[in-house]
Amino acid sequence: TFLDASMRVQRVVPLSEIVSLKETPAAQIHEAVVRARDWWRSNAPTWTRYQGILDALRSANVNRQLEALYYVRLGDAPCNGLNPESFARDILPLIEALAESRDPDVRTQTQHLLNDNDGVWWEWKQPFQPPDE
Repeated sequence: TFLDASMRVQRVVPLSEIVSLKETPAAQIHEAVVRARDWWRSNAPTWTRYQGILDALRSANVNRQLEALYYVRLGDAPCNGLNPESFARDILPLIEALAESRDPDVRTQTQHLLNDNDGVWWEWKQPFQPPDE
């Protein structure tokens, strides 16, 4: 048996060889916060929302891709640099490439954008104008 075999070995076995001593959730969160702060310190001076969208669409991370696609489709926060020309020049080629994604949600979001022939995505980015009375 395992007990008999371990008694014959007669050596001290560190607990870490028997039990996984993974980090606690609090330690993982703390480490993530430290990494995020370090990233922001080094990137804040040059980071833009527009560049973040492009980086997310180019990434292999499906969650980042989806967040960027959702923003482009439905986001209403201002984004300096995002306009119909930059969309056609920079974003549309990335969306066309993502239309071939293995992820069905990414494919669905890209199809919504590719089928938007009326530029509805852009209407969401315009400042609200109350109707004339």
